[in-house]
Amino acid sequence: MSISALLTQSQTRLEATDERVLEFGSLVSSIDIIKDSNFQSPNAAKSKSRPTEEEEKDDLSRLTISQLNEKTNEITLNLGELNRLWIIKGLIQEIEISLDNSINEGQYDKDDLEGISTNLKSLSTKLQQIDDHWLIREQLNEQLVSFNQRLNDELLKLVSKFIIEDIESITFNQELKVREEYISFIEFERIAEEFTEYSNKPELKQVLNGLKFSWDKKILSQLITKKKYINIDIKESVFELSITDAFPGDQFFNEYYFRSIKNFITFINAFGNQNFKNYFANEISNNLSNTISENITKLHENNSKENIEELKNIVELSNRTNWSLSFTKSFSSSEKINEQLNYLYLDWVVDKYINELRKLFSSNEFDKLLQSLSVAKNDDDNWNNSWGSEEEEEEEEDAWDNEWDEDWGEEPKAKSKTPKNDNQLKISRVPEKVGEIIGKFHQETGPNTDDELLISCIISFSLLGYPSMGESFLLYNDLNHLGQILQKNRLSISAESNWSQQTIVYSNELFKILLSQHITEDNDDEFKEPIDLKNWFETLQKSQLSFTNFDKFKNSIIQFIEVINNWLINAIINLNEITESQSDKISKFIIYIQKITLDNLSLVNEPLTSIKSSNKLQQTYILINNHLKDIMEFFYQGELFDYKTDELIKVIESVFIKSDLRDNYIREIVEIRSIDE
Repeated sequence: MSISALLTQSQTRLEATDERVLEFGSLVSSIDIIKDSNFQSPNAAKSKSRPTEEEEKDDLSRLTISQLNEKTNEITLNLGELNRLWIIKGLIQEIEISLDNSINEGQYDKDDLEGISTNLKSLSTKLQQIDDHWLIREQLNEQLVSFNQRLNDELLKLVSKFIIEDIESITFNQELKVREEYISFIEFERIAEEFTEYSNKPELKQVLNGLKFSWDKKILSQLITKKKYINIDIKESVFELSITDAFPGDQFFNEYYFRSIKNFITFINAFGNQNFKNYFANEISNNLSNTISENITKLHENNSKENIEELKNIVELSNRTNWSLSFTKSFSSSEKINEQLNYLYLDWVVDKYINELRKLFSSNEFDKLLQSLSVAKNDDDNWNNSWGSEEEEEEEEDAWDNEWDEDWGEEPKAKSKTPKNDNQLKISRVPEKVGEIIGKFHQETGPNTDDELLISCIISFSLLGYPSMGESFLLYNDLNHLGQILQKNRLSISAESNWSQQTIVYSNELFKILLSQHITEDNDDEFKEPIDLKNWFETLQKSQLSFTNFDKFKNSIIQFIEVINNWLINAIINLNEITESQSDKISKFIIYIQKITLDNLSLVNEPLTSIKSSNKLQQTYILINNHLKDIMEFFYQGELFDYKTDELIKVIESVFIKSDLRDNYIREIVEIRSIDE
């Protein structure tokens, strides 16, 4: 008898039993059940004439309404549990019958699998609803585990019937015929996925996932490594995939390669599993891209029309069957495939030379090239014109009036001019090597091919490989030099941008040092020379900045001194009041700054006049260290010309208390400046 006939017969018997139970229940009241001796305990016959407390509780006539309600609720819960157990018993019996009948007949059909899986899922749900205090629950759970294992084993057997693997072939039956009924692999997968979800048995899922890794290694990787071609034989719903030896070397790339890709895609399509497609998509796409790019010239030969047609077939097949191949996205249409192949080839060449640049910058050869320094030639240097010049150093007359401060001192003359060799700009051999790589790129692709992506990579790799601009100007020099070799202004712009960022770092360090001195604060602290400032400049002098680009280093020293002077001048101008103690500290700080200025300028052979803010700093010293009348004398002599009118008035008001004399002088300053304007 078939399982469906057994189920029908069992269903009929259950319905008849239900009718008899309902008929009997309609004739029995709750009082009849209570009085029936069959429902009394065995000790009832031996009870004493006086009822015990338990007997009083069992006597419903003695219970209150509240107690009766509790009793009713308890009975209802117990009846619910019994009903649940009755259903569980029915499910177990039905599952056992289905499993035994299918095993006896030797195989499961689709209805068997769906029925057993559905019942197992229901049984699992019902068992979760049983209270933990029921002793039978553990036995029922063991029974469920046993059923799950039996179904799991049968599903695994079916996998081996759907998919038959040999050493160099795979046969896939898209559907199986079981007892006059067909079950497709898609239906089988649905049942298997549902079963795995509620049974928590991962074996089946692991086996199905393992197929991808197996086929990748056994079939697809053989094509990718150019060892085998892939063939497919399709007979109705049976797909057989096999491999044969590929042509060696340069002969590998032909129509058989494209057909192999198409055959593999067709085989995977037969499963109707998107996860399979997603798994292989990236590997197939990359291999197509690399193989076609390597053989792009062959695709333009007259005898390659068949290859082009096969490529079109792959593009159309992958798009039609929902393969996410990034390679095919570059083809807007099959009609323009030649043009698009050229773009693909160019992308491949760019990637190839990016890798060549990456290898250079991460190799031992790069370190050797970086250490091999030479002097840049005058003819090639339009971005740092002053390097290696023979300008004569003019002696500077001291712009300060020694009468107002004998401690200021005269500017020391340059100790000795730095040898011309040390003043020259140093470059490494890296630009030469990089220029050769870019030259090879243009030889392969054409002189006008866009190389901006390569230039971006050169800049990025250089920032990682070179010493930082806080230690050396070698990166700055080489980027500028390479920009001239390649005629790429972008490289010079990058060099300037990176140095600008470094100067911001240096400026912030200077501001931190200056603020830490609290020079403009009115307190009783005595002036202490800011050793940190002196050490900062000494660290700069010890770096390779001066050696690698003397002129750039010299200009940077001047720039940093300007930063210090302007910060100090503006800080003084913005003070609302300058006390005598403040004036003393500020004066000493100005003298100290000027000493550092002269020391550093002497090292780079520059006069004090190269510092544009030096005169204004001198004038600041005059304003905070002289009487009002003396200041006006300096004003009449034109010594305070670097100060704007409002700045001059602001400092005078902060140094001197309000008086008629001060106000008269201020009006006089305004009138004279107004005439000059």
